[in-house]
Amino acid sequence: MARGAFIVLEGLDRTGKTTQCMKLVNSLVKNNYEAKMLRFPERDTEIGNLISNYLTSDKEFNDRTIHLLFSANRWEMADKIKKLINSGTTLIVDRYSYSGVAFSYAKKHLDLKWCMQPECGLPKPDLVLFLDLSIQELEKRGGFGNERYEKPEFQSRVREAYSQIKEDYWEIVNANDTLENLHNILYEKVKKTSVEALLLRTPDVDLTLQPILVLPCQLERLQSICQRHSAEHPAYSPDLAPPPDYFLFGLLKKELMGKRFDSDEDVQKVVQDFFHTLPKSAYKEGIYKLPERWRQYIESQGDYSRTSLIQHPKGSELSVELKEVLN
Repeated sequence: MARGAFIVLEGLDRTGKTTQCMKLVNSLVKNNYEAKMLRFPERDTEIGNLISNYLTSDKEFNDRTIHLLFSANRWEMADKIKKLINSGTTLIVDRYSYSGVAFSYAKKHLDLKWCMQPECGLPKPDLVLFLDLSIQELEKRGGFGNERYEKPEFQSRVREAYSQIKEDYWEIVNANDTLENLHNILYEKVKKTSVEALLLRTPDVDLTLQPILVLPCQLERLQSICQRHSAEHPAYSPDLAPPPDYFLFGLLKKELMGKRFDSDEDVQKVVQDFFHTLPKSAYKEGIYKLPERWRQYIESQGDYSRTSLIQHPKGSELSVELKEVLN
């Protein structure tokens, strides 16, 4: 049996996800694809009805309870999702686990890993299309502010939370476009994914979520630290210049972005270790970028210890600054 594709549209509130989901299903059906739309929360179930009353502020739950209700709402639809995609139906889904994690984590007092855990094991999408729109544009959309979470400050925190959980099967799409232009862009991406699922007959797999706790805005601030560090940092020997800041930042970024982190403390430790003693392996991998005198020095050292190359004279000061960046 040919497999259908599982495609999710994500984004902040009022970015046009529901409208685009409906248009995508209509276009797929017109072009002879089996396609259906699902929307989370699914408000027609008993759990979904509780969620609906919460969103319209008719009912109150504490933050952990409502988070688990949102997750339970997805779990009660999990078997239906698997059955449909395995029967050859392409599913276009308005919001999924990522919304649940991002909106809960944006409340600030819930741990990111805790927010992710209930989602693990749900069916994994083939493609997530994130409709990106500025907060200023969101506020201009009709109906913005009607539901509990539709507040500019909160939506900004949700955007930041999304950036910590996006995966390599996501595509970011600028939603500040006409309805038809945006539909055409999305349809081409959806059609390509649907054809791949049909031809490759890839099996459905379970969703796993892991946090990435280093944000682009944090990397910008880390780069400025690298620049200052490079200017102030004394060389190991007076006749050796410190590595240029662009190289220093490149190594740090590689050190961070190639890993997953479970907590802020894990990130801080990697960064502090990096500055305290620049990794020998990183220098060797990028040695061609170093000035000649650095290259000669490193090659002459053999199996030197990690502490023999560079030490930062203001370790405690740097530690405080890094903690402020990463918090």
